This record gives sequence, C-alpha cells and structure tokens, in this order.
Amino acid sequence: MSTLFAPKIAEGHYPLFVALSKSDFPETFKMWEGMQFRRNLEHEIKFTPPGEIREIEVNPREFSRYCRANGSDCTLQALYRLVAEKGGRESK
Repeated sequence: MSTLFAPKIAEGHYPLFVALSKSDFPETFKMWEGMQFRRNLEHEIKFTPPGEIREIEVNPREFSRYCRANGSDCTLQALYRLVAEKGGRESK
C-alpha cells in the first residue's frame, strides 16, 4: 500500500499561503479543497488496494521557514515535499 501525505491547511491560514506563493496556489480555499480532493482521488484510484492518504497539518510560518532553509520558492511542490518529509518523520 502506498501512502500519500496530503497537506492539511486551516481555512483561516489559506490566504497567507497564497501570499507566500508565486501565483502557484489556487485563488480560494474552496478551489484548494477541490484540487486536493482530485489529487487524493487520483492516488486512491492508482493503487489496488487503495492507497492510504494521511493528512499532515502545516502552517504558513512552518512552510515559509522550510522554503528559506531549503533555498526554494514557496510553491505547491515545496509544500508537497514538506508534508512528505514531515509525514515520513511522524511515521517512524
């Protein structure tokens, strides 16, 4: 079984993620939820039995620090890397 670590963002924090990004995040939290739903569904469909999805909470400050420490822009890919690393650590 494959595990997808999915970012869990509080709705109230979402505008801060948008402000940090380089126009990479969807404009609204509703659009974000839709995008994540589709991503999670694709993961579940890809694996038989269905892959596991574990939500990993992340806040804007943590995301910003992670990007600075890694010399990367605050993009969706950076967010996915952060939750994969954080999820991997929490799984041990």
